[in-house]
Amino acid sequence: MDDAKETLSKWETSPTLDLPFLSGDDDAVREAWEAASLPLRRDLLRLAINKVTVRKARAQGVKFVGAERITIHWADAA
Repeated sequence: MDDAKETLSKWETSPTLDLPFLSGDDDAVREAWEAASLPLRRDLLRLAINKVTVRKARAQGVKFVGAERITIHWADAA
């Protein structure tokens, strides 16, 4: 969170704030994500995800397929 706050503080004196992560423009979001530092990416994910649920495998030794066993509970829009 500190990294995200520090990044935002750079623009606090500006009358407008460009937040590409909230723009809805897929290209701008992708570009901003690629340019973001790892700590900032982690902070953004902490804000966006409430919980991750991982279900048990059907049996021991079954190959892990994330799409079948993981559910991401996204944060509600404020």
